Amino acid sequence: MRTQSVRAAALTGCILSYLLVGAAVFDALESEAESGRRRLLAQKRGEFRRKYGFSAEDYRELERLALQAEPHRAGRQWQFAGSFYFAITVITTIGYGHAAPGTDSGKVFCMFYALLGIPLTLVTFQSLGEWLNTQVQRVLLAAKRCLGLRRERVSAETVAAAGLLVCVATLALGAAAFAHFEGWTFFHAYYYCFITLTTIGFGDFVALQSDEALQRKLPYVAFSFFYILLGLTVIGAFLNLVVLRFLAASTDPPERAARRAGPLHLGAPASRPRCPARARGSHCVHRLETGARDNPSFSPPSSPGAERGSRADRPRARRKSV
Repeated sequence: MRTQSVRAAALTGCILSYLLVGAAVFDALESEAESGRRRLLAQKRGEFRRKYGFSAEDYRELERLALQAEPHRAGRQWQFAGSFYFAITVITTIGYGHAAPGTDSGKVFCMFYALLGIPLTLVTFQSLGEWLNTQVQRVLLAAKRCLGLRRERVSAETVAAAGLLVCVATLALGAAAFAHFEGWTFFHAYYYCFITLTTIGFGDFVALQSDEALQRKLPYVAFSFFYILLGLTVIGAFLNLVVLRFLAASTDPPERAARRAGPLHLGAPASRPRCPARARGSHCVHRLETGARDNPSFSPPSSPGAERGSRADRPRARRKSV
């Protein structure tokens, strides 16, 4: 119990420290750029109002119309392909934010749909990830046998390294495909794949949102859906392996905990000193007397002859050995 409390407190401290470091780094990297964008936007807003003679209220109304029209630039979002895309983002918790239910009935159904779909998806990806890790172990074991290596065992570190390579390859494959179809740079496409497959889902880059791709590019739509589901399985398998390895490393085995606890516990019977079978005379008697003096709960071992004897003989044999 104490070990669990210490580990929980240490992990909580690590998370808080990690958050503080992340906040400091993002502040240093993004704060100045954000201020520059705000100044540029204010300048452009003033030029636009002066050019067309808009009042402040008219400009705010124009902004509201532009924001409401933004989701419709990619075409209709709630036909079957778009609805399927939205359902994927719900049950996988990606949540791009590119589309959201507009009716109260749609919002109610979305809550119940997510309530059942998210646990089902987690269990499914957990099962698929375990199966994928097993297949990776089999492939690595077969490769070892083909290379003639003596040690026919695959360590967890080797499986984790292979899983990391598979994750990198999956992200690179998706980045190449989305860079081609969406016209993004390879870096931005790789960033999109990482944000998607880790279910962060910022929504700054969203596939299938240009040129009415959901209605006109059905092969690309099918590839995107398949890639997202397969990529989530691969990334989930690797993260699951890393988490399990961390838990196994941070959990003490019972033998190690018993060794650290010490040889003697209050109220627990201590181990009896053994006397070798070939030891005779005063040496064996001295060892037994030492054990009786050091441990009040000590009782000497019975001889094989005494164990086979009658119950009446046993006390006599015990007194004799002491």
